[in-house]
Parts: sequence; C-alpha cells; structure tokens
Amino acid sequence: MSSIEFGASSHLYETEIYGKGIVEFIFNNIKLVDSFKNEAKSHGFVQYRIKQKKDLVWGTKIYNSAGIYFDFNDPIITNRTEHTVGGKAVISAIIDKNTSANFPIKVSPNPFTETAVFELPLSIEHNNSPFSDNFELLDMTGKVLKRDKINGLQYIFERKDLPSGVYVFKISSQNGLLSIGKLIVQ
Repeated sequence: MSSIEFGASSHLYETEIYGKGIVEFIFNNIKLVDSFKNEAKSHGFVQYRIKQKKDLVWGTKIYNSAGIYFDFNDPIITNRTEHTVGGKAVISAIIDKNTSANFPIKVSPNPFTETAVFELPLSIEHNNSPFSDNFELLDMTGKVLKRDKINGLQYIFERKDLPSGVYVFKISSQNGLLSIGKLIVQ
C-alpha cells in the first residue's frame, strides 16, 4: 500500500486506506446526473497506480473489484478485474457475470508506446461466423475514441496521436461482447 499513487479523477476526492488492500475514494457532493437524463454527465472515475508485490510467480492472478456507495444505500459491486503477471505481456479482462462469453485477450506490450498487438484465442475466431470481430477503444469516461474491424486472430493497434493514459478496449462479434480490458499508453 505504501507504493500507491493517486491520479486524475472526474471530481475532487479524499482517500482513506484500511487494513490489507482497501482504499476508499470519497467524492463529497459529487451530484451525478441521472443516466436517463444525461448519460455523459452520469459518470465519475478515479485513477490510481500501485506496485504489485515483489517476487510474484509468473502466471499469478491478481483480482480487483470495487463497491460503489450512493448516500446510505447498499453498495453496487463492480465487475471483478483479473490481471495475470508475466513479462511485458498483460492478459487483462473484466469478468462480467452477465456476459456469457469473456475471453482473455493477450495484449503485448501493455503498457506500450507506439504499437500494441492483440492476440485473440483460437476459440473466438469470428465466433464461428463469417463476420469479423469489432474493436472499440474508449476513454475512462466511456467515450468511444476508435472503432475498427478485426479479421483473424491478431489485431495491431497503432497509437498515432493518442495521449498517454489508461483506456478501455472492447472486442465484440455479431453475437455480443467477447472481451473487455484495459490498454495503457505511455
């Protein structure tokens, strides 16, 4: 916990650290707009960075999730993220219990500076259909920055003028979402 670095956020916040690995981000008077009235203004986010424990074995899985509290209501528990430790390649996917298929996508290198290679598992090649898969890149507010088609088992993403930061990628087919994860641009 001593290595945690707090980053950008959509609103001002305070933090509290509890026990083993629990960080609380407190957004006082955030007053988000109802998503049915204005989707874009209904989002909030916080970024942070923390070093993983030293000497973790290659292949160790690190899980993360959050509870979002509004007023005094019960928490809304987010999807659990999974990170597999291993060299410069990061296998990252959000495990969503509402998604029937979620395939981990190998992205290397991640973080990257100019290009990143997405490798899709053989089991999702075009999801057994003649159509290509779709790639989307979103910023942390959910705004779609790029859409593209994936033909085959590999997709090469070029940074071009994309600023440094953390982004979300989604890969889907005609049958729905296949995988979602994070992409870090240095």
